[in-house]
Formats: sequence, structure tokens, C-alpha cells
Amino acid sequence: MHPPSPTDTTSTNSPPPSSPGPNQPPLTLAERRHRNKTASAKYRAKKHSQQTEMRSQISALTEQCALLQRQLDDSKRENLALRQACDKLRGKVVAGRMLKRLVMEGAVGERGRKRVKKEEKGAKSVDMEVDVLLKEAESGSEVDDDDEDDEDSI
Repeated sequence: MHPPSPTDTTSTNSPPPSSPGPNQPPLTLAERRHRNKTASAKYRAKKHSQQTEMRSQISALTEQCALLQRQLDDSKRENLALRQACDKLRGKVVAGRMLKRLVMEGAVGERGRKRVKKEEKGAKSVDMEVDVLLKEAESGSEVDDDDEDDEDSI
């Protein structure tokens, strides 16, 4: 070990404890071993602390990843359900339009007019049901999948 150079300055102007000064006798083998042992223990403790911190960070990130994966899966399921609801609504709208067109084409004479009025009521109820389902879908509530009600309104 070298004594501190004149350009090195410390706050107390005393040499660091690991290097003996010109007035200090050289360290004995036992002292060097003790200092080395202490430094090694300090290094191992610091390394262990860093590894523990990294393990906890990995654990937290793994939990966060699992949470995000669950949220993604939930969003995919919700997206699929909404797409199916939209397809169902589209089908009802198309069916309502077709019914309306068929009613208009089949309206002949008094009997036909009565049938048209009755079927227009059915078409209006389909339109109202479509509006209700659209509002439910927009508000995020579950869409009723009972097809029995659909047959009664047509």
C-alpha cells in the first residue's frame, strides 16, 4: 500500500484506515486477515441484500404481469360477448326491416290493411326492443339472451 500523495486531500487529512501512514507500523498478518474478513462479510451482506431486493422486485412484477394477463383475458371475453350482442342486434334489425318490407308488399285490401297494422305493431316492438338492447349494451349491462321474448314480439 502506498501512502497518500500530497494531492490527495481528505476532510481530516488523515490516511484511510486500510493504508498505514508513514508514522504507523505496517499491518500484521492477523490485522490484514481481520480487515479482509470484515470487508468480505460486508460485500456478501450487500450482495445478499441486493439479491433479496431483486427477488422481491421479480415477485412484484410477476404478480403485476398475472393481474394484467387476467385483465386482458377478461377484456377479450367481454369484447367477444359484445360482438355477439351486436351481431344479434344486427340480425334483429335486418329481420325487422325484412318483416316491414314483407308487410308492405302483402298489404292488399281491408284484410291486408288490418294485417299491416298488426304487423307494424310487431315491427315497432322489435324496434323498441333493439333500442333497449342497444342502450343496455352501451351502459355495460348484460344483454338478455332469451329468444322466447323475441318470438312473442314478432
